[in-house]
Amino acid sequence: SRLAKTFKKLVETAGKIPVVFMLIPDEFQLNDDLWKRVSARLDEREWDRFYVQKKVIPLLEKEGYSYLDLLPHLQAVPRLKDGLRHCYHLQDTHFNARGNSVAGKALANFLSKEMQLNAHKNSL
Repeated sequence: SRLAKTFKKLVETAGKIPVVFMLIPDEFQLNDDLWKRVSARLDEREWDRFYVQKKVIPLLEKEGYSYLDLLPHLQAVPRLKDGLRHCYHLQDTHFNARGNSVAGKALANFLSKEMQLNAHKNSL
């Protein structure tokens, strides 16, 4: 696929520099009410809310690429009194402070493990 070729080209271009991929979900993947409103406006074709996770992750795993999917981390955020997680700015696709905190911690933990793994590989 074109995406697989793009990933391969990125990794080849990086040479000895380790490459990792991060999947950053859109708010409609996290917010059930928003998904209901969005999907109600779509045509009759079946739209898959988690298409990226179902298509991209298997491709990354098949090629042995390291990746971080932020969706499970954001899904683990406790809901507030109104039932929402509030990880995005209002009517904006960008994380707010809460979303950035979750993403930053997940990325820091992920990179720490990646660095340990790479150090171990290099010592063999």
